[in-house]
Amino acid sequence: MNAANHLGKELKHELTLNHCQTLMRDLGVAFDETQDEHFNYYFETPHRDLRKRGITLRLRTAIKQKKTTHTLTLKIPSIETHSFLEYHQTVSEAQKKALVDEHRLPEGEIKDLTAIHGGVIEKIKVIHTLRAYAHSDNMALFFDLITHKGESFCEIGIKVDSLPGVVTQTLVDRFFAYLNHYDLTYTPAPRWSERFQ
Repeated sequence: MNAANHLGKELKHELTLNHCQTLMRDLGVAFDETQDEHFNYYFETPHRDLRKRGITLRLRTAIKQKKTTHTLTLKIPSIETHSFLEYHQTVSEAQKKALVDEHRLPEGEIKDLTAIHGGVIEKIKVIHTLRAYAHSDNMALFFDLITHKGESFCEIGIKVDSLPGVVTQTLVDRFFAYLNHYDLTYTPAPRWSERFQ
């Protein structure tokens, strides 16, 4: 078990399937379930207290090039827009099963933050994601194909804290300009922790 926390900021823009295919084709990338596939399990308190406070509690099972990892994440909104204090904890296969099937949080810093989640949680949804990565104008972009109960959605995003030495606003401006090139105006994509409640 290991845990880490940091201030994370990412921007995501929802795309139509046609826009997503166009942007990805122009960058020479495609979705490939053998490269990066996620199963995202979202948890809540019985009274939906996390959503009311904009907090996300998620377990991500990521399968990348046949390697599987399980990461428990707690995201707490910060005062800066689109920024969250993030706690990450790697969990074992047994801990993942206990969390998903029995709603038992694994030992560690996230479980100890009972003032945030109260210690009693339940799984409320599972979202499947295929992710593809691309670079453009010194930006590390990602594309997500998200599926929930037979419905599919596409997003493009950028982690603005992921490139050391690059001024955050410069990166944000580049991202907005990239979207504008395709006649798209940045609109924050709805958070998946808040959809399908």
